[in-house]
Amino acid sequence: MPAYQVKRSIVINKPIADVKSSLIDFRQWPIWSPWLIMDPESQLNYSETQSQVGAGYDWDGTLVGAGEMVLEEITDHQLAMNLQFKRPFTSTAKVFFELEEQDQASTRVTWIMNSHFPLLLFFVAKKIKAHIGMDYERGLKMLKDYLETGTVSSKVQIEGLTKIQQQHFIGIERICAMADISQVIADDFSYLFKYIEEQNIPLTSAPFSIVKSNDVVNQMSSFVTAIPVNQEMEVTPPLIAGFLKEQNGLKVTHTGFHEHLANAWSTAMAYSGNQRIKTRRNPVGYVFYLNDPANIDKADLLTEVILPIK
Repeated sequence: MPAYQVKRSIVINKPIADVKSSLIDFRQWPIWSPWLIMDPESQLNYSETQSQVGAGYDWDGTLVGAGEMVLEEITDHQLAMNLQFKRPFTSTAKVFFELEEQDQASTRVTWIMNSHFPLLLFFVAKKIKAHIGMDYERGLKMLKDYLETGTVSSKVQIEGLTKIQQQHFIGIERICAMADISQVIADDFSYLFKYIEEQNIPLTSAPFSIVKSNDVVNQMSSFVTAIPVNQEMEVTPPLIAGFLKEQNGLKVTHTGFHEHLANAWSTAMAYSGNQRIKTRRNPVGYVFYLNDPANIDKADLLTEVILPIK
């Protein structure tokens, strides 16, 4: 079976000792796990002893499948673990956390997984590796929040089937790296809100974005940042005018920082696959921003991710 490696890093503003003591206690993992946030009702079991070689935990859930993790080695700058997947397919992997001191108060954490693809999945190997990498990025962001602030401001709720209402909109269309999406959308909304204020155009409902396509392998995204309007309009570049048709969708709500919105996307994708709900490829989905980060605590931001269904 072909071998592969996934490797992602982040700098956490905590000393190595603090980071290590958290990572070797599996009871803390559900707080920042990029998988358990999607499936919080998963059954979890922990070994009686934690924070030492031989400690472990296992999980069994609807969206995350089943498996177990065991801590095999602790050194000054590395943790080694054995990961075994039991469902939806059987596989094993070696997991490492490398800890590099940046200064006395910060640590570079590198999360690594070495494994092999089952032969049946080889034809989608690049996409699977990219998705695992994105999971690691989500997890490291939450780990950073947890260790630096004591909490993770991200909660996901699967709402089920819904209907997207028809509406006219004006917007800005972009193609950019996924890592830059948040800043690009924020800048474009700033431009759009200034425009409708100058033109005395009323905001008829929640602003939204249309994700037209995501290339997870090359980490590029095509999307439209949009403001709803009450009638068809003529605009000039960089603005475009469009019409959102009434359609059915699968809705997942996210409460918390927009930086963690990928948790809602991953949950929606996992749930649609698990429930065999056929979603459309273009657009991939919609994001509706139900309140304004300028007027509310970021922890209370409410956002809907809706996948259009066939």
